[in-house]
Amino acid sequence: MKPTGMKPKGIARSIRPTSDRKTRSWNNQFNTFGLLPGPDATCPGATTGRHGCWSVPPGRRLHTCYVDNVMRCYGGVEPILRHNTEVLKSANYAAMVELLDQEFGRFEAAEARHAQRTKTAPDLRYRLHWSGDIYSKPYARAIRTAVLRHPRCLFWIYTRSFRYVPDLLDAPNLIIILSLDRCNKAKGLACFHRYSYHRNLRLAYMSPVNDLNAAAPINLLTCPVDTHKIPLENGCHRCGICTRRSSPASVWFRC
Repeated sequence: MKPTGMKPKGIARSIRPTSDRKTRSWNNQFNTFGLLPGPDATCPGATTGRHGCWSVPPGRRLHTCYVDNVMRCYGGVEPILRHNTEVLKSANYAAMVELLDQEFGRFEAAEARHAQRTKTAPDLRYRLHWSGDIYSKPYARAIRTAVLRHPRCLFWIYTRSFRYVPDLLDAPNLIIILSLDRCNKAKGLACFHRYSYHRNLRLAYMSPVNDLNAAAPINLLTCPVDTHKIPLENGCHRCGICTRRSSPASVWFRC
């Protein structure tokens, strides 16, 4: 996977979106953006224990987080993530809302142009953070406010920042997917069961085996990209498990 970033023309300080092979539905669709990963950057809920997302396995120098590998393989990725992180972290709540609103507006306009050019329906699904996470309460509130300004779009987010989930729950066009592994599954399940009456709350479990052992039955489907049933290219668009509104389901990522 090699995400590519785009700098909107005429805007000096803005979020630089990414065209991600798995997330996009057509080539050069910029429907996500990333932030710097890790607990010292934007991931306060990163897990550092064995089998955690930010652990370093024996004999390796890189963290288990796939973003660490992407940054080392492609030199142009880290500057984009650093730019986005600095732009958002240096902004107050109101400025964060405007930055996000500006990016979502760019996305809607780009989709409208593509739909007109190709005579197809626009795909208005946008993933928040292909890298990084919700790093503060004001940022969570800014996401909620900006998402609500774009009701035609369907947003989805994987997060380990469980403490900020209540700030996002009342956005009907935002699917919140709690990201669990063996280190944080107890906390993640507690958060899920506490707010499971919200239809847009889901689970994602990252583990070599599906041993979640939830206290209550959970519809946990396997990511078909991980099992090679569908190709990586446009995988999220082809699959739709994480973004469908009808028959909401949680997902197991075999990793």
